[in-house]
Amino acid sequence: MKNTHSILPADKIAVQLYTIRDHLALNPINALEKLAELGITQVELAFWPANFPAEKAAPVLRSLGLQVCAAHIQIPLEESHIQQVKASFGCNRFIWHGWPEDPAYSSLSETRRLIRQYNEYARLARETGTQFGLHNHWWEFRNKLEGKYVFEWLLEETDPDIFFELDVYWIQFAGLNPAEIIPQFGKRACLLHLKDGPAQFRESISLDNMDDMTPLGQGTLPIAQIMECAQSNAPLYVLEMDQTAGDVFEALKESLHFLRNIGNTRLLHE
Repeated sequence: MKNTHSILPADKIAVQLYTIRDHLALNPINALEKLAELGITQVELAFWPANFPAEKAAPVLRSLGLQVCAAHIQIPLEESHIQQVKASFGCNRFIWHGWPEDPAYSSLSETRRLIRQYNEYARLARETGTQFGLHNHWWEFRNKLEGKYVFEWLLEETDPDIFFELDVYWIQFAGLNPAEIIPQFGKRACLLHLKDGPAQFRESISLDNMDDMTPLGQGTLPIAQIMECAQSNAPLYVLEMDQTAGDVFEALKESLHFLRNIGNTRLLHE
């Protein structure tokens, strides 16, 4: 594999704010200042603490030079919510975060029902000048319906305007190689959630029983290969850690160092 990377520019890296949710709940302004100090220029929204609504958060983000690249949302998706987030944050990408697993993904007929709903959200997004996307966990890459993985049905039957934010950690957790999966999505995989850690499937996984994730390059995921196979589509790389053992800002700092210098290291083999 050739080393074709240059230093990754700042505008290609974002942080999912779910990563620092505990800090946002305690002191949201201080938490966002720490992100800005790391050189972050883009963030992805998840869920704001009650004491930091959009009308407070938006000016703070602007003052710190933090642009909102996308927002995770609940479904059903409503036009009023799209318009509110778009007006507050200038955000044009809305992503169904996909948690928890929908029982529909155990049945092809029910999966197709969900696909029809997703396609309707894509239509609504077009009408509001925005985009609708899907974020995965492990079940889309583990559950098979009539010989195909759920993700294959989603890729084949969703509106082509629907983009995908591929979470590489959960793809590997499901038992597949993200570097082999990403090319199947082509330009529809315009955002990648980059995470690292053990990524070994076990039935007991849950929000309350999750493995600690590591800074990029310190776990089991082939991050360099993932970026190599994704680079032709020039995705936005979104850092996220569901759980860390140590200081989350230090883990982000180490991940950023890894990403920003990956082209000048020996991480990619000639």
